[in-house]
Amino acid sequence: ELVVAKRAGDTLNHYRRVLRGVFGTHPTSPALAWKWKAQKVESEGKLSFYTPEQVRRLIAEAYSPLDAAIFTLATEAGPRLREIRGLKVSNVDFEVGVIRFEDGFTTSGGHAGNKGRRVRSVPLSANVRAALAPYCEGKAPNALVFEHEAKPGEPICGTSLYRRFVSAAKRAGLPVLRFHDLRHSFGTQAIRAFNIY
Repeated sequence: ELVVAKRAGDTLNHYRRVLRGVFGTHPTSPALAWKWKAQKVESEGKLSFYTPEQVRRLIAEAYSPLDAAIFTLATEAGPRLREIRGLKVSNVDFEVGVIRFEDGFTTSGGHAGNKGRRVRSVPLSANVRAALAPYCEGKAPNALVFEHEAKPGEPICGTSLYRRFVSAAKRAGLPVLRFHDLRHSFGTQAIRAFNIY
């Protein structure tokens, strides 16, 4: 099922490791039902990201306040697109000052936890706090922070968001990166200020 759904190599290998741990490596083990899959390895030299100045230009050229809030979140807290789509109001703790990423939403898999199945907490920066407040106010704790414009209660469309991101980057005169590279933009800045652990 994972192969048919075209899940990434690292996802398939993760499941294979779990099965190997449960059933061992005997020839009849279901862990051997598929071979190890090639994984995309990114070296530091190949990482793509925007500088803080480029991020400011991107946000200034956002199509809407919603997109500006999402770009701010992506570059100052580092969630994956699936985590942005699955983010619930209860995960944004304005009182404590942290944002928790524990769920992810993909069109093919629905709500299925985040990558690695770990809850990750990130400090809520002043910019992220201001960007998310209008999308959390007055909503139920289990409501999505970013809802689909035409389908209330459903996650925003990742494809449409990506297209708007590309358009904003072009308007800002920036190189067009992957949406995931906004996460790298966060990481390259955060690592300069925080202990990696």
